[in-house]
Amino acid sequence: MAHRSLARGTAPPNLFVIGVPKAGTTSLVAMLAQHDAVFVPRLKEPTYLDAEVVYDHPEDRPFRSERGYLGLYSGRAAAEARYRVDGSVFVAYSEEAMRRALALSPGGKFILVTRDPVDATKSMILQRLKHSMPPLREVEDTIDRCWEKSLGRDLGLNFPKDCRNRFLFRYDRLYAYD
Repeated sequence: MAHRSLARGTAPPNLFVIGVPKAGTTSLVAMLAQHDAVFVPRLKEPTYLDAEVVYDHPEDRPFRSERGYLGLYSGRAAAEARYRVDGSVFVAYSEEAMRRALALSPGGKFILVTRDPVDATKSMILQRLKHSMPPLREVEDTIDRCWEKSLGRDLGLNFPKDCRNRFLFRYDRLYAYD
């Protein structure tokens, strides 16, 4: 099978698992990784294509160059795999991220994973309530209070102190499937 190689020993991802957080994408990618024809890099969610959605500050991004990102897909295992997975769910939130994915892999395939918006919101809030890092932990202590606080976030209010990933706290946008 011929691949469009971008650098020697590198084959770009051609299967993108996108969707919403807390919908089971990690489990799906783990199941796909068990198949001999599928390569999953060490980072399930490299967040290169969708970095502008996830990170408020460019210096927080794990990859600042396409070359660094594609390094995840270098080596024999990636080159020989029929499918090479990028499980960065936030690609679904950005037309630009989708264009970048298709530019890297014109014949790429996408698996879109969603979940009932109310259940997903509750799950995300519970994750934020328990987070070990204060900038990623919710400011209130119950789901109802967190939701109330989230209503001012479109105005830049009510985020945790020193939060640098504000989209994770925009439940109104995370689970509005438009």
